[in-house]
Amino acid sequence: LEILEQMPQLNLNSPSFGATEGIIRARFTNISELTKKLIRSQPMNIAGMDWSIMICRKMDSGNKYLSVFLARAEKLPFPSWSCTTSFTINLINTSDMTSIHSKESVEGYVYLPHQHPGWGYGKFILFEDLKKPTHSKEDTILISIDIKAFPSTFISK
Repeated sequence: LEILEQMPQLNLNSPSFGATEGIIRARFTNISELTKKLIRSQPMNIAGMDWSIMICRKMDSGNKYLSVFLARAEKLPFPSWSCTTSFTINLINTSDMTSIHSKESVEGYVYLPHQHPGWGYGKFILFEDLKKPTHSKEDTILISIDIKAFPSTFISK
């Protein structure tokens, strides 16, 4: 696993001012040996919080899928903590670093970590499609997640 970069940015002219944006990228190796056990990337700090990418294999109706999720990577600031987010998960072409497959979240998704350890797509892409030369190289894939996060600023009892 290799974290390539984090590119935090805050656009003060954006209609979503108040959010913190960033990109987390991770290289995952030995994809053909992936099981249903979650594999987690090294954490990256975006919006003052540590986030990681989680991947695993999922079987459904005889088809094998790559599952990709975004998750908080540290202890919660307080038990009722939540975060409103939007994100895009990308499979990156390792040759030219362009996105070759992506899925976006619903804008304004509320992340409640006490209910779910992460969120994303159980059926991000078929494993069969990962065999294409543009999708993986030497049993390795590169996943990128663009994140826009609005952490909660209140404590509810």
